[in-house]
Amino acid sequence: MVKKLIVSITLIAFLFSLNINNTFAEVKYNIYLNGHKQNISSVAVKNDIVYFNPEEMLYYLSSYVNDNSDIVRYEIGKNKLKVNYRPKDNSYSFNNKKHYIDSDVRKKFPNKNLISSKVFSEMTGLKINISNKHKMINFGNYIPWESGNIKGRITYKSGWIIKKDSPDSNAKIVLIPKKHASKKIKFDGIDWKDGLEVYATKANENGDYQISNVAAGEYYLLILSSIYSSTNQDTSDINFMKDFIESMLTLREQCRDHKHVVTSITIKKGKTQKFNQKF
Repeated sequence: MVKKLIVSITLIAFLFSLNINNTFAEVKYNIYLNGHKQNISSVAVKNDIVYFNPEEMLYYLSSYVNDNSDIVRYEIGKNKLKVNYRPKDNSYSFNNKKHYIDSDVRKKFPNKNLISSKVFSEMTGLKINISNKHKMINFGNYIPWESGNIKGRITYKSGWIIKKDSPDSNAKIVLIPKKHASKKIKFDGIDWKDGLEVYATKANENGDYQISNVAAGEYYLLILSSIYSSTNQDTSDINFMKDFIESMLTLREQCRDHKHVVTSITIKKGKTQKFNQKF
């Protein structure tokens, strides 16, 4: 009698655990690429798998995209993997295998282009990290919940006879990850705004700048003075970037017309790095 009771209780507990593990929940997770927050969030979580719309990130990571009404073809830049997305059944095909979105998620969001975090990691080759505590999911090498900051002051020499350090307001500052997710990093080379993988800002009227919540890791730090140079500046120091910067022509033109500096810097978890530059 006691044995039967124990078996029954065990069976009920097991079935209850299965039901919990398969619970479908509309929990919002912020999506990150290489530690950089994206303008998308998850729509559902099931069995610790996050579902989200990958369209913007896939376009960024792809070296080729062919979009028509029946099928969207991507070629992932780094691993040259060919991926076919079919809107009709919300499926992704690659490596001779078709991946469907979970049936519960598809029923809940029938008209959305969704993908699971697991499939997205497989197709892009990017490592996946999930923090249930912070409600974050990251693809790549830089972890957003392990972040630090960088700040400093940018100045330039002004004055005809007596030179003094003046604030270089509107000087441009950009952090580029050394372990980038895309084959070609894309960012606004004119206004130097944040991109999908880079951090960018401008110095204020006092020449001060700060970039907060930067995922810890190794970066290239590029600073461009706002003061136009009457003589062409040497741009050989940025030649190494041609292999991974898409808007290299625009970047080279700006570095030719303005004094600039490029260096390596390490952002450490919970720390604030200080970097000042005098032009």
